[in-house]
Amino acid sequence: RGVLRCNIGGYPSTVSSAVLCKNLRRFCDDGLDEMCEVASPSCFIHKHLLCNGVSDCEDGSDEIGGKCQSLLKGKCDRRYRHAEKLQIPLYWLNDGISDCVAGEDELLDIWPTCQVFDQFRRVSDNTSCETVFVCSRGSQDYVELDQLCNGVEECDKETSVCHAARLTARPFLSP
Repeated sequence: RGVLRCNIGGYPSTVSSAVLCKNLRRFCDDGLDEMCEVASPSCFIHKHLLCNGVSDCEDGSDEIGGKCQSLLKGKCDRRYRHAEKLQIPLYWLNDGISDCVAGEDELLDIWPTCQVFDQFRRVSDNTSCETVFVCSRGSQDYVELDQLCNGVEECDKETSVCHAARLTARPFLSP
C-alpha cells in the first residue's frame, strides 16, 4: 500500500496508509491524514484514494461517485504516493489544502475556468461553458448538464430546479 507525504512537526515525513482514517491521532501538521470521506454508506476512505483508478471500496464507489465525474484533464503527483500522476478532482482546486506534491492544485491562475455572468467556476478543460449548469450565487460549484437531475443532489436546490424544469415544456437549454 501507499504512504501519504506530509510534514510532521515541521519535518518532511510519510504516514502509512494503515493508520489513515482510523481516528487514532493527527499525524500531519496540516491534517491531511484525517481528510477522509464517505464514498458510500459502506465505505469511509481517504480523499486521495478517490478517483485513482483503483477500486478501494468493495462497491467501487470510490471510483464512480459524483466527485469522480468532474476531473481536470491535467494531472499531478498526489501527496498520497501513487505509481503515476493522476487527474485532480475539481473540488480540490483552491480549497486551502495542497493535494499535489508541488502544490499546483492551489495555484489560482493555471486552471481553466468558465465565466457565467459575475460568477466563475473551475472546469476540467478549456471547452466552452455550454454544458455547465452553474449552482447558486456564492457557490463555487457547477454540474455538467448531462449529470443534472440524475437523482444525485450535487448543487444546492438542484432538486427544486429539476422539479420546476419538469413542469415546463422546455428542457434544459445550455447557457
